[in-house]
Amino acid sequence: MKKIFSFSILSFFFSMSLALADDDIVINRCTLQAGVDPIPHTIVVSPSIAYVRYGGDVYFRASAYDTEGKRIEGFEPTSWSATAGLIDEKGWYVANIVGYHTVTANFDCRVLRSGMEEPLLLHVAGTASVNVGNERPR
Repeated sequence: MKKIFSFSILSFFFSMSLALADDDIVINRCTLQAGVDPIPHTIVVSPSIAYVRYGGDVYFRASAYDTEGKRIEGFEPTSWSATAGLIDEKGWYVANIVGYHTVTANFDCRVLRSGMEEPLLLHVAGTASVNVGNERPR
């Protein structure tokens, strides 16, 4: 049986989602101990919007914050994705399709809680927008 808690905040430049499920899945070999390790609640991707020409590139950064709004030092997303264009594991985006696109920093991890046999699956994502112009850089 799957239990899911989800929470979303959407705005023009930023969105965050949190999902907890009790599936016993190892994701990116990440395991956090509730009450010991800082648990990301929100991811903010910056710049929140980027303008780049076709063929250009931009570096996106992700910062994570706990439920109290404190920044989690040393945070690294477990993956990056983009609706179009190319993005590597460090946040470098290469614009190869003209238009408006979304870049997402993902964090997927198992969370161990005392008194629970099965870990919870944590997914937190933050997004940014990228506008790719049609003129190639010279």
